[in-house]
Amino acid sequence: MAKGFVMGATLFLNLFPSPLYNFRLWSLKAPKAQLNIIPCSDFTGKDIWYKTFPWMKSEAALVMVDVNQDGIDDVIIGYSTNQHPGSCVEFPNAKDVCGGGVLALDGKTGDTLWQHWTHKDVLFVDCSADISSDKIKDCLISGKGGVLTATDGKTGKFIWGKSPPKESKLIDLYTAQFISDIDGDKYPDVLVSHTLSNSGQLAVLSGKTGITLGHLDTPDDEGIFTVPRVTVSRDGSDVVLFATGSSETSGTLFATLLSDILIAGPKHYSNVWKSDVGITSGIVLADMNRDGTEDVILTSGDTLSVLDGNDYNPLWNVSLNGFDKNQRQILIGPTPAYFDDDLIPDLLVTHMVGSSFPAIFYSQTWVANGKDGVGLLEEPILGGSEVTAPGVAISFTGIGNDMYLFWMTTCNSIANQKKSFQFLKESEIHKNARADLCRLRFNKSLEIQMYVLNQHIKPPGVLLYSSKFKWEIEHNVTEHKINKKVLPEPPKHLTRDHGGMDKLEKLRKQQVDKIYQAIPKNYPLYETVDEDRNLLNALPRFPESIASEAKDLLTNNLPPISLDYDVYSQDLDPEDPLFSRTNQRHGEVYDGRDERADFLNRNLEMDKILQNDKNQEENREKRETKDHKDGIPRATTTAALANPIDGNGIDIIFATHWIMPASNVVILSEKDDRCIKKKTSKKQSNNLKVFNEIKEIAQKECLGLSDDEFEEKEDYDGVDGQLTVYRINLSCKCSNINPSMEKCSTPLPLDQQSYSHRATNVYFKQRHKPAFRV
Repeated sequence: MAKGFVMGATLFLNLFPSPLYNFRLWSLKAPKAQLNIIPCSDFTGKDIWYKTFPWMKSEAALVMVDVNQDGIDDVIIGYSTNQHPGSCVEFPNAKDVCGGGVLALDGKTGDTLWQHWTHKDVLFVDCSADISSDKIKDCLISGKGGVLTATDGKTGKFIWGKSPPKESKLIDLYTAQFISDIDGDKYPDVLVSHTLSNSGQLAVLSGKTGITLGHLDTPDDEGIFTVPRVTVSRDGSDVVLFATGSSETSGTLFATLLSDILIAGPKHYSNVWKSDVGITSGIVLADMNRDGTEDVILTSGDTLSVLDGNDYNPLWNVSLNGFDKNQRQILIGPTPAYFDDDLIPDLLVTHMVGSSFPAIFYSQTWVANGKDGVGLLEEPILGGSEVTAPGVAISFTGIGNDMYLFWMTTCNSIANQKKSFQFLKESEIHKNARADLCRLRFNKSLEIQMYVLNQHIKPPGVLLYSSKFKWEIEHNVTEHKINKKVLPEPPKHLTRDHGGMDKLEKLRKQQVDKIYQAIPKNYPLYETVDEDRNLLNALPRFPESIASEAKDLLTNNLPPISLDYDVYSQDLDPEDPLFSRTNQRHGEVYDGRDERADFLNRNLEMDKILQNDKNQEENREKRETKDHKDGIPRATTTAALANPIDGNGIDIIFATHWIMPASNVVILSEKDDRCIKKKTSKKQSNNLKVFNEIKEIAQKECLGLSDDEFEEKEDYDGVDGQLTVYRINLSCKCSNINPSMEKCSTPLPLDQQSYSHRATNVYFKQRHKPAFRV
């Protein structure tokens, strides 16, 4: 159990750059009549509990439901482990199925109530209906690898579900949500979307048994990558909105009556919106014009749009591109809240800026006026790399006092944050997506932060969480092993005065030093040499993989210097599987060999060799910063609100995890890119293979990379770090108020919160009556 602490004014004054004594009313305009409710200005945070789970991560929105019937909502969280069936050494209680699952945590203490394992990642959890007749809400679980299961909310036991596929498919994704009773058995039923590599489908299942009641194939067999939404038309019919397409393809929003999915004959659906880019974040429903009908909020690449819920015509849209050559994409769903004073929900939006995913340079967070999309902040809030978890809203008494609860990232290098870069190998998207960009770009640690912001506080708001200050908590279970390249000092007996050496001897000395730098930390250099592998006799003992090179160098047997790459400039790693590889590139035969011969076989002078070697050493030192101890922090699950355990304020439950960074990822700065273009421009070729060879050599020279560093290495393919779940309390008070005429704004009870969490069937709750009805 964590010790509670108070993060009040004193803590913020000492730790954070926007202290509470600077708080004042940063109102966007003079507030309208606020009755006698005064906005909060003094916020206090207190830890309630935290729990850690090794080798897990979560991408599912948190769900709150009281499954142990103690009057306090419990925490339901979906997770994944990156483990394959049958390889569950780290999870002995999982037997042979441990790819993902769901945890139920006691809302009061954080203790585990039950755990349900699945064969793949759980991405969606809905615990809003009772299908087991025990008066406790049960849970739908869905996600990757064909995961679709209904579990008992009290015990976590299996009720019904789809069997795991016999053969693994590239894409096999389910989303599931409870809907109203369709088949008349007095149990809520289930709407699912199912996407395979080459098809998509909507289906309605019996909530009681899981039997399919009806289905609809998507037009042109396209996939569904956003959760479908159910809304109500003007005549009271249930309408299902579903979208096809992705950020890389065109997209369409379709509408179909829920009843049409059940019919056996031809299905009816309408194309209500289309774009060159598919919907890039979840569909959000909220009444944006106060006509009593839910409108449709969606994003498509760089565009934020609001469609009238009656006829799907645009109410307004905002496009973000056009400012510079960089792409802007909105990849997480907007968050609605009553931010200003006009009774129309405003939208918190975070967009990413970069060349293309995953080359994200920075993020920007801003608030769009719900009436017309115009920004309400003086300027966007600048963040670090990609933000992957959308926000929620905290509703307060009074008008215009609601707060956004949202995530940000930072590399703590604001001055350089907007500088562009590119990956050396852009095709390795999976590896690049796990790159530690803060380390690679700025030699700094990535920090994830959670803020709350309303219109009365200077942006970015009040900092509630920072991974920087939670390192020990979030690494207190998992033994994190990273194979670091340690650079020990060479033994004293090898230290010599090289002041009078000629250049060849200096080069040899540099290679000797590199051999020693390749030796793992604490390697026993002077242990007795095994008689069966008596390689170096009286010389210092080396790892077997570098012993031959060490012997050659230490006995002055310097091999000939290659003219196209430096065989000794590699950062040697005895455990690297590439250590035993052969350089097949030099054994291949290409057309146009004569054309590249003069480029490859330049008559390099010794001065240039030494200078290149020096550059490689400097670049190596920069690159080695990616080998660090704390992994990459992530927040990919959406927070949830709960009624306060102690009766004050509002409780916030959220989760973070960290992942292992990908190895051997190299990025190009603007300077590197200019260098490569300059070198390749001097030697053009119409032969693609020849040009790629020329470009590869230019890249090595400009970056100071050896062949071993340039070639692709086997990436980390194990379980990730550790999942940490927190429960904190947020309370606030007002200063200098007249109790006889004023009262302080307070968080509303949970059942009156407008957007307390995000899940497959969560909708924005209007708090103000419509101005008119259509």
